[in-house]
Amino acid sequence: MNLERCTQKLREAIEQAITAAQGSQNQQIEPEHLIVSLMRQENEIVLSVLDALGLASFTLIKRLEEAVSGLP
Repeated sequence: MNLERCTQKLREAIEQAITAAQGSQNQQIEPEHLIVSLMRQENEIVLSVLDALGLASFTLIKRLEEAVSGLP
């Protein structure tokens, strides 16, 4: 993947996902790591879209965090 072609926000999310995976001592970065990182970004459109769809973003983040905590 060429990170130079990604937006700054996506690069930041990828870096946060890597840090989260390493901090949890996960063997690899999973989609859940990246999704949580995207959802935690300040002023992120992901939360706005989820709210517009009527989805509880807080609940979704908690479920994703639980999934990540169960990863090897």
